[in-house]
Amino acid sequence: MNGNYNLRSRGQDLEARYGKLPWTACSRPHRISTSGKDQAQTRLDAIGCHPSRWVYELLNNDFLSCDLVDRARAGQLPAPFDTSHAHRLVNSGKQSHRWATRTITSTLCLDCHFHFIIRTSWHQAHVSTLCSKAHAEWVPFEDRPCFHHLAYAGTEPGDVIDAERQDGSNVVSREMFACTAAQCTYTVTVDVCEPRLSTEMLELLQDEDTILKALNTARENEPDRYQVATDEWAKQAPLNLNTYLRNMLEDPPEKQKTISKRNKRFAVVFGPRCFDLFRYLGFAEEITLTENGVDEGSFISEYPPRPADAWGPTEIGSRRAFIEDARSEVQALIHKKGVTFDEAQKPQFVNALIHELLGVEEILNLGDNELVQSHSHQLIGVVPGLHKIAIVNAYFQQWNLIPSRRQELIVALALVAQNHPDETLAEYAATQDSVYGAVASPGSPLGKALALLGLAPPNTYDYGEIMAAYRQKLFEDPASISDLREALMALATDCQKEDMQLRLVVEGGGESMTADTAMAVLGCPDAVTPIQWLGAAEHRLEKAEDPRAKPALLQAIQTLVSDNDDPLIRDRWLRMNSIHASGTSSNVPIWEQPGDVALPVGLSNIGNTCYLNSLLQYLFTVKPVRDIVTNYEAYQLEMDDKTLEERRLGANKMKLDRAEAVVSQVFVKELGALFESLVTSDKKAQKPTQRLANAVLLDTNDLLQGAHSEAEARAPPLPARPSPASPSRDVPTGTADGQEAASNASTAVDDESSPEVTHAEDASEDVIMEDVEPSIEEKVQKALEVQKRSSGTEQQDAEEVIGRIINRLQAAIRPTGVDEATGIQLEKIIETFFLTTVNYTKKFDDTAYQTEISYDRSITAFPAADGSCSLEEALGRNFDLQVLEDSRLLRYTAIRQLPPVLHVLIQRTQSNGTKNMHPVVIPEELSLDKFMDAQHDSEEFTRRSKGWALSQRLQDVNRTLNQTVKSNEGSAALLSAAVASVGSTEDAEMVDESEEDWTFDGPVDEDFMIVNPEDAVGKGPPAPPEDLAAAENELNGMIQAEGQELVAELDSLYAGASENVYRLEAVICHRGQAASGHYWVWIYDFEDGLWRHYNDEAVEVKESTEQVLSELNTKGEPYYLCYVRDSDKEKWVEVPKRTMVREI
Repeated sequence: MNGNYNLRSRGQDLEARYGKLPWTACSRPHRISTSGKDQAQTRLDAIGCHPSRWVYELLNNDFLSCDLVDRARAGQLPAPFDTSHAHRLVNSGKQSHRWATRTITSTLCLDCHFHFIIRTSWHQAHVSTLCSKAHAEWVPFEDRPCFHHLAYAGTEPGDVIDAERQDGSNVVSREMFACTAAQCTYTVTVDVCEPRLSTEMLELLQDEDTILKALNTARENEPDRYQVATDEWAKQAPLNLNTYLRNMLEDPPEKQKTISKRNKRFAVVFGPRCFDLFRYLGFAEEITLTENGVDEGSFISEYPPRPADAWGPTEIGSRRAFIEDARSEVQALIHKKGVTFDEAQKPQFVNALIHELLGVEEILNLGDNELVQSHSHQLIGVVPGLHKIAIVNAYFQQWNLIPSRRQELIVALALVAQNHPDETLAEYAATQDSVYGAVASPGSPLGKALALLGLAPPNTYDYGEIMAAYRQKLFEDPASISDLREALMALATDCQKEDMQLRLVVEGGGESMTADTAMAVLGCPDAVTPIQWLGAAEHRLEKAEDPRAKPALLQAIQTLVSDNDDPLIRDRWLRMNSIHASGTSSNVPIWEQPGDVALPVGLSNIGNTCYLNSLLQYLFTVKPVRDIVTNYEAYQLEMDDKTLEERRLGANKMKLDRAEAVVSQVFVKELGALFESLVTSDKKAQKPTQRLANAVLLDTNDLLQGAHSEAEARAPPLPARPSPASPSRDVPTGTADGQEAASNASTAVDDESSPEVTHAEDASEDVIMEDVEPSIEEKVQKALEVQKRSSGTEQQDAEEVIGRIINRLQAAIRPTGVDEATGIQLEKIIETFFLTTVNYTKKFDDTAYQTEISYDRSITAFPAADGSCSLEEALGRNFDLQVLEDSRLLRYTAIRQLPPVLHVLIQRTQSNGTKNMHPVVIPEELSLDKFMDAQHDSEEFTRRSKGWALSQRLQDVNRTLNQTVKSNEGSAALLSAAVASVGSTEDAEMVDESEEDWTFDGPVDEDFMIVNPEDAVGKGPPAPPEDLAAAENELNGMIQAEGQELVAELDSLYAGASENVYRLEAVICHRGQAASGHYWVWIYDFEDGLWRHYNDEAVEVKESTEQVLSELNTKGEPYYLCYVRDSDKEKWVEVPKRTMVREI
């Protein structure tokens, strides 16, 4: 097992092993996590079973741990036959196959025609730790499982199944199972699929009376034509359809057959009553009507394409698989009629095959053995007839899965042994019962400790299980920390493993607390940010009803704060401790605390707004933005209808509605006020208003809907009815001193209690009552005040938020002109941030590229899939030439025009929702010349094409280096392959191709072909050198040297090119998951020549660019880069100083 299990002696005395309960004589191996295993082991009903029992339960609709077949039945499917029987499964079509790490077995029940698709899979990297019969010995070792132990891991959600069915799938239920052995990655998935042919279709094929009547009618009308027809035709519809489907599947496209509707056999056996069946099966129909209205057309079989790999299986869900399934169901009908098939079409029963795939042998006639349904066999997860080693192997696995039922397991083992022919199993079961009785006394200190932690005796738990129980109990009742620590000490005293004993003493023997325990006490996952766990801590302290719980909570916070050097975090901790430890309170918020005026002002987090704070601090340094918001009157868009109608935003020339304009103007004014405070304040931090946050973070429609809901909920007082005369402006009359009056009302109705409702002039006029509808301005202003954002752990993406900010700024200002070529309305924002790119695409056979012009506020860089890369390499994955083989396309992107301020998004979120955390090396100075647009017949384009080739080779080299560095286990194999490769190229003249040796060491699947010429024995690539480490270093050095040469050659391509050079001004960083975590920003001050780190309220200085870039370039935290054109950067960016600093 290559050392994957603990290295204790395997020669232990057999009697000693009889006297040990499971997992008390060995350490538990490192657990390899899989999603299926994790789901299985978190289920309350996770009872697993030996593969033989699993197959029995599948075939007999009798799963103990899931309702697979019952739920399939509950769908009230139009199944042709009853499903309440033991399934007889046969192979269906050519959909079954084995690969290196997975299998698919597509089966059909001969009796009910339900399809069962069984998939197995495992991880290639952990093949050596799979359960294996090679480990079998008596008594088996717990950490060397001989057989898989399958537990139910869950069902596919209904919406996924529904989506597949809409695409033509016949699946009605999908259930997942996983082997629960610690280091096994084996999983099984079962799709239960309804029959392809409905009850009505099968009745058509078996309606012999109707077919016989049609035959007799044909004999009467055309006696000469049907003189050779026999009554047997009435029984042959399934046989005939099977032939048609076989021809469709096996004949090549050019030889597909046509079935004339006038064909004498087809006309009577099928005829018009079966036309819908043939259409359903995919036969193309031709209709040819005679003068008498008789259809003399035909059905043409349409060839379902074979898989791309001629030797591969039919793809599940394809049209070919559909035809194969239907044909299998027809063949099942034929088989049940007792018709003899030729060997190629005879049903292939797959019970033995399924057992083989699961690593066990089939036990026959289980249905006749009453013991298979006994409680003892069900609880241990076995069937009668298994070897004693398999039974004890299952007993070990169940011991871990259902610890609360261990005493039941020992009783069940004794009952199973009682009916087993091997007496040694009964001896082993009796010994287990005796040992358990001696160690599981509930009155002992150990028994009390286990009970306090909620663990069932005996103490066979590993450190992780004990700590999980301890932390859960501590979270539920922090006041019980003393008792729980005593329980840990009792378990430590009983522990025989020195390292585990020491770790338990560290947790239970003092007043300290580990960080993991502290996180658990606060109820936080270990990946949350300090801001988040501080919020959770404050909430728990405030809600703690038992004052004895507060010391444990405060200790947890202190543990986490001691590992954090952020002064903001420490300040919050001190305030928290003063409130809850001594009863005194300091109510001075951080934005009221005096600050260091030499530093910029921080921004307080007003509810998970670290991403917004980071962006606002950066935009504060962009001169055009600052100019717009602090001198807004010079840029403000007029709000008359004509101006709004004519305003078009951005390159897409989007219309601007009034609500968007109002929200945008509020945002700009709020931002201007905030920016003004950042230069005049003497405090440590400023608090952005909720109006500002709402204006940029909430969608305008959500704002208005929220305002409407709030208005209804608050039931404001009703306003006076307006006079019949139309008001002169778009707001209700009746306001005083220019302030809002009764704008909260959504309707106006008569109120007899109000004297203002009745007007003298109304009595003589027929007045139509109208609702008083607040203006858009009033709705927006109100919504910005009352609307609440969710501030729990939800975060918006910083790139999306800066897009919203830019959109708000554009919508708030008037254009300065119109581009004559494009019709785009120009203004300060689009001139500052937007670049023009050209996307080039052409098919392989075309001579000219198709072009598409885009206007974007940023460019995207893609990190490497493995290891670090430069920013230029990451940008190359966006701009460089791509060859799309499947679509037969070439495409690349070029920059046509650059803005003065350039944003670069490092695309870390991947398609599966995870983050790519590989570092991107960020340069202080970035040249974009190599990505600029060029004519295809120019020297510049030739140079760029050469750069594409060099970049591709450099990516290959870097990928090889990263894989080499990551993999130490495979270094010898890598070196051998490299030596073989070198030998085969350098000595090509000496090698005879006919002497290649294709043998290899390892399991061989039956669908692999091995070629081993006799005359090749003893020949092959040169043996690897003895000093593998030295040779490997030499090889890595060669690869690194090539990489350096490629970098040098790439650099030389654009040496001296300095037309489009940008300097790094800001880096917005993110730590955490794709949808949560924490943001901060680094900003460079060109005037002072230093970096500042902005983390909400905290602002720190770091003068060394080298140190800052070193920190940024070794982690996957940089997310959004802000560059400024180097030639005139002073015109575009500047870090403003506080007023008092400027005066000094």
